[in-house]
Amino acid sequence: MGSEARFGERDGLPISAKGVCLDNAGRVLLCLNWRNEWEMSGGRPDPAESLETCLAREILEEAGLIVSVREMLSEYASEGQPSTWVRISTYGCALPASPRLMVSSEHQPVAFIDALDLQALPLPDGYRQAITAWRTR
Repeated sequence: MGSEARFGERDGLPISAKGVCLDNAGRVLLCLNWRNEWEMSGGRPDPAESLETCLAREILEEAGLIVSVREMLSEYASEGQPSTWVRISTYGCALPASPRLMVSSEHQPVAFIDALDLQALPLPDGYRQAITAWRTR
């Protein structure tokens, strides 16, 4: 096998783009996944799709929000499930002035969560760090 990564992979790991979306009150957009864990909205790119384009599409699909993807915050490998690793790329995103959620069937629920409530939620540390980085910019 050559050293080139296959589509949707970096360093041999599948890649997923995740967005930090803060509303005017400083609350962060989070989705409850099938593992009953909170996560930032996002997903894996389609063929020839940039991570930024993927992220904007995924947030629109999952939450009904049109966002502007601004800057990469972090990139790291994460063990999402036992023995299953994925490379997570997090981005800061700008929301419309008055965001109105339209929840998809992919996640239930999708909500804006106050930053003070994040400590009590099952949320990966990498997501917490990305949220803090975007809140402080």
